[in-house]
Amino acid sequence: MKRRFGKNNTGVNLSICMVSYNSENVIPECLEALREQMYLSFTVTGVDNSSHGGSVAFINTNHPDVEIISLPAKFGFSAANNRVLKNIKPPDVALLNNDSVPHRLWLEKLVKTLDAY
Repeated sequence: MKRRFGKNNTGVNLSICMVSYNSENVIPECLEALREQMYLSFTVTGVDNSSHGGSVAFINTNHPDVEIISLPAKFGFSAANNRVLKNIKPPDVALLNNDSVPHRLWLEKLVKTLDAY
């Protein structure tokens, strides 16, 4: 069974922010890698940078637990992240490129390192 993450996760300690622009060809692999994470206490916020492709539809259909924030214009990676970071609630945030395929221990090791400091 696939793990779920996102809006309905309780006791969340980490939020992953993933900006995308017309990236429906790379998002599936990235989101599947996040579902395979051994660390479970996280949410995923997808930030759509005013795409014209099918990335938002793909996420809404296949990953309804991912919160989508649609921006009215293409702001670029840094500006899009900055617009969203103001509203993220968990104490820790990870910025993830949508073409990344994180190892299943990525979040576990990241949180362990953060907790050590």
